[in-house]
Amino acid sequence: MAVSFLHGVEVFEFNQGPVPINVVNSAVIGLVGSAPLFAVPSAVPRWDPSWLVQAQPQWTPLTAETLGNLIVDANGNTQKVTLAGTTGASVPLWGRTLNSTTTDGTVIWTLIAFGASAGQQVIDSNGNIQTATAITLPSWAGTHAYAVGNLVFDSNGNTQRVTSISGSGTSGGSAPAWTTTLGATTTDNPGGNQVVWTLVAIGAAAVTGIVSPSWATTLNATTSDTIGTTTGSITWTLSALGPIPNLQAPVLVSGSNPNSAAPGQMGSWGPMIQGFTIPYALNTVFAQGAGQVICVNVFDQTKHYTQITAANFTFPSSGVQVINIGHMGLSVITVTNSNATTTYVEGADFTVDRVNGIITAMGGGLLSSAQTVKVTCRYADPSKLADSDLVGSVSSGVYNGMQNWKLSYGLMGFFPKLLIAPSFGTYTAIGQTVGSQDATVATGMATLALAMRAMYLIDCPPATIPTTLLSNRSASGNSFNTSDKRAILCGPQELFLDSGIVPTQIAIDPSNGKAIQSLAQTTHAAPFSPYVAGATANKDINQGYWWSPSNTQITGALGPDTSIYASFLDSASDTNTLNSQGIVTAFQAFGTGIRVWGNRSAGFPTYTTPDVFIPIRRTMDVIEQSVMLSMMQFLDQPISNGLITAILANTNSFVRILISRGALLAGSVSFNPAENPPAQIAAGQLVFDIDCMPPPPAERLTFNVFIDTTMLSQLAGATSAAGQSAAAQG
Repeated sequence: MAVSFLHGVEVFEFNQGPVPINVVNSAVIGLVGSAPLFAVPSAVPRWDPSWLVQAQPQWTPLTAETLGNLIVDANGNTQKVTLAGTTGASVPLWGRTLNSTTTDGTVIWTLIAFGASAGQQVIDSNGNIQTATAITLPSWAGTHAYAVGNLVFDSNGNTQRVTSISGSGTSGGSAPAWTTTLGATTTDNPGGNQVVWTLVAIGAAAVTGIVSPSWATTLNATTSDTIGTTTGSITWTLSALGPIPNLQAPVLVSGSNPNSAAPGQMGSWGPMIQGFTIPYALNTVFAQGAGQVICVNVFDQTKHYTQITAANFTFPSSGVQVINIGHMGLSVITVTNSNATTTYVEGADFTVDRVNGIITAMGGGLLSSAQTVKVTCRYADPSKLADSDLVGSVSSGVYNGMQNWKLSYGLMGFFPKLLIAPSFGTYTAIGQTVGSQDATVATGMATLALAMRAMYLIDCPPATIPTTLLSNRSASGNSFNTSDKRAILCGPQELFLDSGIVPTQIAIDPSNGKAIQSLAQTTHAAPFSPYVAGATANKDINQGYWWSPSNTQITGALGPDTSIYASFLDSASDTNTLNSQGIVTAFQAFGTGIRVWGNRSAGFPTYTTPDVFIPIRRTMDVIEQSVMLSMMQFLDQPISNGLITAILANTNSFVRILISRGALLAGSVSFNPAENPPAQIAAGQLVFDIDCMPPPPAERLTFNVFIDTTMLSQLAGATSAAGQSAAAQG
């Protein structure tokens, strides 16, 4: 019941006057393409067959712990030994704050990660992340016949592997004095039937199966992975559903990473490796000074790979025992002897540099120098991407490809406004060959651009000469054959100095067996769209979205990959001819640098309305979407004159602000009763009119030049002669 009596003072507060309408962010680029996530530091590897795997180490009482040891605490987080000692008799009260410390007996633990990152993790065939959570391994047994490759727990709780036997390979009647040094050996039952063990893991370890197990697909469900009882069994727990980070999801990237280990590395997308588009595009975009990109990476190593099957490789006869597969991004690796009768164990016989494609034999393993082995594996191959990967789909609430851009407003509060899908350019044999130059991708971008009120940039293939660019405007099935006012046609491609890594030219340092990455340091062509998008976004930030991207200097380009006659004085020049058909190109003349050149979208010359100008179309999008989003505060209020007045006050205030900034020449918002009959208002619908005009770009300046002979009278000689004549007559 309302209170009707008050002995005191009360205050009611009301908001009056127009409230601000926020302008949507126009300088956001949407980028879809491929990124080498396998080369990101601490990337989770794919599951490999015949791989020695260790489970999450658990805390144990009264245990000697050395500096750097990792365990998973009772909260499921990762603790690291920062002061060596012996654990206590009971479980300590674990710290829950990152970098907090816990005293445990004489050990000090530091919380280094939330979650069980201490356990070995892999990406399964479904693209999910599995963590090794348990190991089943037989304990050493006396007077037992063992075979090479068998694994056991020793009395210290570590994993020993049989690396050689004599005779029947029978263990002794009592346990030997086990070594505690990784890679060191222990002789068991010395004599004619002895067994030689090699310590391959501190703690429990087992070997994965020959073929991938049937992976659990429910979070926290387990999968058993075994090759047999003699090498133990691994229990995997599904710890994270795919996709893995930075795959098939919209991710905001704000500026370049100053701590990059290689050129083009932005955040955790990996370095510039030839063939992958996202690091290259980010490098180009940010070189123009732009600030934000919403990236969608569609390169999935579980799908986009090339298989190498039983290829022969030979270790060197001396020195570091290393073989080079010749490709980057290895996964699902199997190494056997030349007869394929013995399968070697990764982590016990050899290690793999998956990023660079290097396999190194381990000391104390079963591999020997100068040995020929057969390698079966996959390598990351961006040329396997298809147009359908970039376009993507939405199924059962799962978004793939560029459809992920639809999620960006809900996640970040804005949509991308400049959409690009560049290919890798001229090196198509090793790179992503699909992109906006394909009509399928361009059509997918068109649909999203309309839904998000964005512009999309369409590229041409490499080495497309101006006459072909023009003929493509009417070629059936060509991406340039469109009159969409939201499409920006970009061509030709631009040459640049490629400092990316060549994935097929990794070398090996003979002194230490480490990989030496070869940087291309060569010139080749790349799509023009990242340059145009970056320059446009930078101009938005510094001058305003109502400015045309044309006549903006770009950074990093060396010039078009085909000859272009550039002139703003000659209407028959290539640059003028391309602009006259709605193609944005590059202008380069003496002392001008390389500039974006062209004001009109692909809607021109089919349409001649003002919104074929790129800045006018973009300005209208910004105004319309800004007003639409600001109306949230008025929706569902009771319709009244007060509501109509408030809406008019707010929107007219917004228009006046845009006029003062120069985004509009003039404009107003009105409510026309004729457009709002009683029946419509009774249905809860109101209609308002926005009349406005953004400033067109000064595309053409004309000077009329007259030769006026009367101006000859200004000559000094003529004036003097006239004076002398007058004097003579006087």
